[in-house]
Amino acid sequence: MDEFLIKELEFDLTSSDLGTRRHALISLSNMSRTALIFGIFKRVMTEDQHPEIQYLARRFFNEWRPSFEAAEAAQETPQVFTKGELNAGQVKQSFVQKNRQIKLEVAKQIIERQDKRALPLVVDALEKEKDPFVISALVKAVGAVGDANQITLLQTFLKHEDSRVRANTVEGLDMIGDDLCFPILVPMLQDPDNRVKGNTIKALMGYDEGAAKDLIVKLAKSTKEGRRASACFCLHVAEAEWVEEILLDMIKKEESTDLLKTECELMAEHGSIESVGTLANLLETAGREKGLCFKFALDALCQKYALEPSRVQELKQAAKPKPAPKEEEKKIDFEQSRWDMDAIKDILPKKPKRRGKRLRDKKKGDKGTAAAAAATAGFQWPEGSRYLIPAGIGVLIMVIVGMAALFSDGRGSTSKPTEKPVVAGKKVTLTCRVRFIDRRKSTMTLAHGHRYYLAKFPKDTDLSHVKVRDVVTIKGTQTSQRHFDAVVINCTSVEKVKPK
Repeated sequence: MDEFLIKELEFDLTSSDLGTRRHALISLSNMSRTALIFGIFKRVMTEDQHPEIQYLARRFFNEWRPSFEAAEAAQETPQVFTKGELNAGQVKQSFVQKNRQIKLEVAKQIIERQDKRALPLVVDALEKEKDPFVISALVKAVGAVGDANQITLLQTFLKHEDSRVRANTVEGLDMIGDDLCFPILVPMLQDPDNRVKGNTIKALMGYDEGAAKDLIVKLAKSTKEGRRASACFCLHVAEAEWVEEILLDMIKKEESTDLLKTECELMAEHGSIESVGTLANLLETAGREKGLCFKFALDALCQKYALEPSRVQELKQAAKPKPAPKEEEKKIDFEQSRWDMDAIKDILPKKPKRRGKRLRDKKKGDKGTAAAAAATAGFQWPEGSRYLIPAGIGVLIMVIVGMAALFSDGRGSTSKPTEKPVVAGKKVTLTCRVRFIDRRKSTMTLAHGHRYYLAKFPKDTDLSHVKVRDVVTIKGTQTSQRHFDAVVINCTSVEKVKPK
C-alpha cells in the first residue's frame, strides 16, 4: 500500500499545479522514513523550478538527513565491544578518522557500556580533538567512565565557546557525582545558554533538590522573558513532582504567546488530572492566540487520561476559586436575664477613635459603663431600668445649679485679687521672675503676682547673665505707658537673685 501511495505522490510532483506538488511533498513527509522518500526529496529540491517547492523539499531533506547519516555510520562503525571485551585498537583507530559520525557512534557505545577500561583512550582523543560536536560527546564519555580524578580535566571545558560542549560537560560532571563538583557547577547557573542552565539545575538537584527548586521558581517569576524561557528548559529536564505546580503558575501569568506555547507543551507532557480544570477555566476567558495554547494542553491531557466531557466539567467547577466564607453572625438572646456584653460589643457598629481617651477608659479592661460593671459583678438590673441612670444624673445636675444660684450674691466672683493702680513716675524696686528676654531690644518680660511688667533697659545693656525663669530684682521708674496688659518700667539695674 505504501509503495503504491509513494508512486502516486511521486506522479503528483510532476503536476503543473503548485498546490498539488506542495500537497504531495507534505504527504510524503508524514510517511515512515525510507530511503526511497529521502531520495525523492533530494531530487525535487534540485530539479523543481519553483522556489517554494525547492524550499519545502530541502527542509524535509535536512530533517531526515541526520537519521540516514546515523544509519549509514552505524553500518560502517565497527563494534568496539566484542563479547564484553573492549577492542582498544579499534577505538583508537576510530577516533583518528575524519568521519565525525563514526567518532560520535564510538563515543555513544562507550557511554552506554560505561567500561572504565576505555578511559585513557577517551582522554587521549579528547586532548587532540578539534571538532566541537565530537568534543561534546567525548566530555560526556569521560564523565561516564571516569572518576574524581578527571574533574580538573572536565572543568576546563566549562569555558568552551560552544554551548553544546559546556552543556555536555555539566552532564559529565553530574555522572561523576563527586561532592567536589558542586562548587564547580554553581557558577554555570549564570550561563547565557538555556540548555547549560537546565543541565546545571538537574545536576544540582542531586545535591540539594530544594535549592534547585528555589532557583527554578526564581527564574519562572522573573519579568524577563529570557529567564522564564530558561525556567521552561529546566522544568523539562527536572523530572520532579513539583514541575506541574510551577508550570501552572507560569501559564496563568504568561504574557508572551510564544513562551506560553512552550509552557503548554510542557504541561501536556507533565500535567495531571488536577490541572485539567484550571486549563478549562483559563480557556473560557482567554483570547484567540492564548486560547489555542490552552486548548492544545487541555486536549492532550484529556486524551492522555481518557476524560469524558462530563468529567471535564466536574473538574472545571472544582477548580473555580471559592468565595471567602462569611463570618457567622452572632445573635443575642434577649430573653436571658443577663446579657453577654462582649457579644453586644461585637454586633454594635465600631465608633471612630477619639483623640483623647476618657478617664474611665484609661484602665485596660474597664468596661467604661455602669451596665458593664454591673454585668461583670453579676448584678441583675430590674426590668425597664435602662433610663434610670441618665435620669438620675440629670436631676443631680439641676440640684447643683439651683443651689449655686441660691447662695450666689448676684455679683459673681473675680479670679484676681484687687491690685493697686499704676502711678506714673514712681520709683519701684521689684523682685520678679523672667518670662522672656529680647537681647536685641534690651527688654525683658517679668511676672510679679498677677501682673506683668515690661522692663526696658538702656541700649546695649548686657543681659547675658540673665536667663528665662530666673528670679531677678529690678530698679526703675514706672510710666503710664502700657504694653498690652504689662506695665512698662524704665530700669536702671537688674540683679539676679540667688536661690536659697
